[in-house]
Amino acid sequence: GAPTIKEVTFRIMPENSQRFIALEAGEIDIAYDIAPNDVKRAEESDELQVINQESMSAMYLTINMGKGGPLADPNVRKAISLAINRQDIIDAVSYGYGSLASSVVPPSCICYSDNVAPTEYNLEQAKEYMAQSDYPDGFSCTLWTSDDSIRVEASNIIQAQLAELNIDVKLEILEYGTLLSSLDHGDHDLVYERWTTDSGDAYYTIYALYNSTCTPYEGNDAFYVNETVDQLIQEGRQIFDVAERTAVFEQIYEIVAEDLPYVPIYYPYNSVAMSNRVQGFVLNPNGAHQINNISLAG
Repeated sequence: GAPTIKEVTFRIMPENSQRFIALEAGEIDIAYDIAPNDVKRAEESDELQVINQESMSAMYLTINMGKGGPLADPNVRKAISLAINRQDIIDAVSYGYGSLASSVVPPSCICYSDNVAPTEYNLEQAKEYMAQSDYPDGFSCTLWTSDDSIRVEASNIIQAQLAELNIDVKLEILEYGTLLSSLDHGDHDLVYERWTTDSGDAYYTIYALYNSTCTPYEGNDAFYVNETVDQLIQEGRQIFDVAERTAVFEQIYEIVAEDLPYVPIYYPYNSVAMSNRVQGFVLNPNGAHQINNISLAG
């Protein structure tokens, strides 16, 4: 049947706060991706409603293994992972609206496995790994992220936490398009970024981020190469039974948790706020929200 709403106008508002202010002022009816600090305001408002649930995304730190040097040292990567207090990041930038990540594949996806637990913060053990590495006195590197305020704030926290290992991190904030196009050159050291498993199937993410034939633009900006992982990806992609495919992918999860081309940080929530007049909105965890059945009351 015909939709109730005859016309929909999408307005591009890059700033989270700008979207929410426009919603509060009645200039727009729905605001996608509102900032975590605005969720509580939306929940307390008599004029607004909010849907807030775990997304199909993961926030993570890419470690470029292809440049050689300190980041190619497995002890350094383990030290970095252990030195990051993920819960501090969730509390500071997401106001608790997020959950600790065990991998770059979120729990809402097919073939996710909780066999690998999230890495616990352990600064003393991190320092031990640094002492065992070829860079016990630390080193300098750069951390790239996009100009999203939440990612910048999280990157600042990571910068401060890695300083405890005498890792001098220089933060470089890039426009998102510039960031993506720059990754192919391989000049980056660390990248704080977000990946969404659009298809809802772990294979989409595993192939893009871990397959050695994939370019940084496609996902593998860690320049990760592991022949065993490549073979397991090829094996898993041919299995239709979910349980059997998950068993294959679990082997990959265990290998990459040891290799650490990416350091999973947390699974963010999708937060959409809207006027109380809006009815029939359906939130999609991959961000492609359903609006075909929307109606406006009053």
